[in-house]
Amino acid sequence: MKLTIDQKFISIGNKTAVVDETGKQWFRCQGKLFRFNPNFCIYDLYEQPIFYIKKRYFRLLGRFDLYRGDRQSKFGTMKGRFHAPLTRRFRMDTDMGKYYVIEGKWNSSAYAVTGAGWKFDKKHPVLKMHKKFFHIRDRFFVDFDETKMDPAIATIIGLVNDMIFHNK
Repeated sequence: MKLTIDQKFISIGNKTAVVDETGKQWFRCQGKLFRFNPNFCIYDLYEQPIFYIKKRYFRLLGRFDLYRGDRQSKFGTMKGRFHAPLTRRFRMDTDMGKYYVIEGKWNSSAYAVTGAGWKFDKKHPVLKMHKKFFHIRDRFFVDFDETKMDPAIATIIGLVNDMIFHNK
């Protein structure tokens, strides 16, 4: 499945639409302005908040907390790991699966973690993402295996990549 995370050209609050390759909208996302901790809220098609991403500051390697729409029930975290230059690595532990995410400035990959520990198949990512160049607004393309990853998790990885890209 392919999703496009497409930011609005003129937007107060960092509004983003998430659509598939046929143009069908899956989610709407909106960031918060003038906040110390940057965050995104993901809404379904009925304008109900379903997920909330909050970046934590003062973490050496970066950390994002993932909440359900009520912002009370935490369902996962993305914790930074030591990494090579120009990439960031995260362990994403959620109740919808465990993923090892390698974030680049313009492209990213995610691998499904199976079994105990954090072992994953380095040759077979379940998500690949890249940024579209030569566009006035930001546009990320997320290609993922929907049998191994929920579309909301793919959207969260895309939004975190956008937050990293703009150092939010």
